[in-house]
Amino acid sequence: MWDKGTWEPVGDPHDGMSNGKLLFKLHGQKLAGLWELVRISKPGDKQDQWMLFKKRGDAWARPRAEYDVVAALPDSVVERPLGPIEEREPRGAVSQPGRPEEVPPDLSAAVKAALPRTLEPQLATLASTPPSDSGWVVDAKYDGYRVMTRIEAGEARLITRGGHDWTPKMPSLAAAVEALGIKSGWLDGEIVVMSAQGVPNFNALQNAIDKSQNEDIQYFVFDAPFLEGLDLRKVPLWSRRVALKKLFSEDQPRVHFSQDFELPPAQMLEAACRMGLEGVMAKRRDSTYVSGRTETWLKLKCSLRQEFVVIGFTDLGCCRFHRHLVKVENETGGWSWEQEGNSAGSSSLRP
Repeated sequence: MWDKGTWEPVGDPHDGMSNGKLLFKLHGQKLAGLWELVRISKPGDKQDQWMLFKKRGDAWARPRAEYDVVAALPDSVVERPLGPIEEREPRGAVSQPGRPEEVPPDLSAAVKAALPRTLEPQLATLASTPPSDSGWVVDAKYDGYRVMTRIEAGEARLITRGGHDWTPKMPSLAAAVEALGIKSGWLDGEIVVMSAQGVPNFNALQNAIDKSQNEDIQYFVFDAPFLEGLDLRKVPLWSRRVALKKLFSEDQPRVHFSQDFELPPAQMLEAACRMGLEGVMAKRRDSTYVSGRTETWLKLKCSLRQEFVVIGFTDLGCCRFHRHLVKVENETGGWSWEQEGNSAGSSSLRP
């Protein structure tokens, strides 16, 4: 047994469980202060998944780089009892947080504008290490397809990153977006199909898209560059997300607000990798929405992968495989020939 103690709910724990956010205090031999359980599964998932977070801002919150409690105190409290940490290391009473109303969005930079017919999405830059400074909004990186939704006069059109209209492929999902009640706007998000374990399954998504019955496809929306006659691209990200979140309710089974977490990017990435997710997205809290690739949005992956195409050919009347070409996607999103060779294995690199 790694730790032992008691817990004390903050607010009504039944409401917290229903709303997917349970706030409480821990009084243990190793852990203390404010903690929060956040539901990360969605309605209809076969498994009810939760994630435990240490709330920042109290006397017991310390950066992991400064103090790793698991590494510092690895032993069982049954074999080596420590006594309550709040008695061993008193740090004053933990403040009782209230449940203030959410800070209203700052829309002072929004401007009235006609809805553009097309809109290029903002793209993230792949980062090798998580940012260590504060001021980032962190949410899950879904293993799916990027889809933007154009809504005009209440009618939704599902547009891929490449500009293709997929509404005919997924009419029921478009109807689910229309049920949000938005009259005009551009939404940005990702479509996924969840596995039995409650994580995105890319192969299942590909199969679902090619079928007429694709009710398993879900849409996670994380941004709104245009909304109800306003161009929000110059509005800070946190304000755009506050305005966006108000459009969602708990009883929408297929269209969800992509929740962010109050965690350092490195800690959130570690938790996502343990859960089998693709990774996380880290976005500057004050960033504007800019079409194209930017460094204010970062993608942090649990494992790196590269897409490539292998092409082979044979002479007519011959069954032996003669030559092959490997086509690799480069950093700019284009394709370049990287290798040419024959079936015996000899090859020559090309620039």
